[in-house]
Amino acid sequence: MLSIGAAELVVILVIVAMLVIPILIVVGIFLGKKKSQSSNAAANLVQCRACGRPGAPGAQVCPECGTPR
Repeated sequence: MLSIGAAELVVILVIVAMLVIPILIVVGIFLGKKKSQSSNAAANLVQCRACGRPGAPGAQVCPECGTPR
């Protein structure tokens, strides 16, 4: 039967960590950029006076309730 000692286990964990950590960093960077892009888009919206829903600043009427801007 195969027996894994503490030293071998540490080496295996270090190798796995070296493979997984860069992947997690790339995913975190990708999600962070995506979140900042969506928050910038939301910051450009204006609220409707009638219903309070966000809409594009150039819209002539509210897309939700139809109230003229």
